[in-house]
Amino acid sequence: MIKSTKKMKNLIIVLISSLMFWGCNEDKYPADVEENYEELFPWQGIEKPESSYEDMNIRACNTEEALSDYIYFGKDITDKRTYTVTIECSYNESPPAFYVGLSKYEIRYIDEDKNIKSIGTKDNQEGISYILESGKTYTKTFEVQSGYPMYLFVNGGGYRFSSVKAKITAQSVDGLIVVPILSTEQYQNKMGFDLIPNPYCEYIILP
Repeated sequence: MIKSTKKMKNLIIVLISSLMFWGCNEDKYPADVEENYEELFPWQGIEKPESSYEDMNIRACNTEEALSDYIYFGKDITDKRTYTVTIECSYNESPPAFYVGLSKYEIRYIDEDKNIKSIGTKDNQEGISYILESGKTYTKTFEVQSGYPMYLFVNGGGYRFSSVKAKITAQSVDGLIVVPILSTEQYQNKMGFDLIPNPYCEYIILP
């Protein structure tokens, strides 16, 4: 009986001690306050990738843009690099003979003075600065500096089996920059006169 009483007392002491311990700790460790995560981390929207002329991204342009609407979109750069730019283009017409001279293709590029030049296959096309001959390649090389928009435009049409191709390249004089090549080759394979299926217009701003 005495042992049972001692056990009971010990149990009561343990219970009282436990209650006192938890009671004291309630003040030391208050319940967590629910955080307002919208205030802590407000929504900033989707991050848009930054793009600069140094990336040399190939950018699309408008094939329907009139020459009179052209505005130079180069950058003003203090530490400029020099590039050698080369434009090459040609077109071909296939027999019979009465098709020859009827194609109406046009190639545009930007020259060293940052003006658009237009190369065509007919002398009655507006704004043409050079007339191509079928089967002969036109080539021009010139130097430009950083900020120059390396631009290539190819459009127009001809009779079946005619074709047009153009390429523009740039090499940095210091040899440190590798510039992507802009090029296209288009064929007209429908009966009669028709336009090329994929008019081309792209540019790169040289860093």
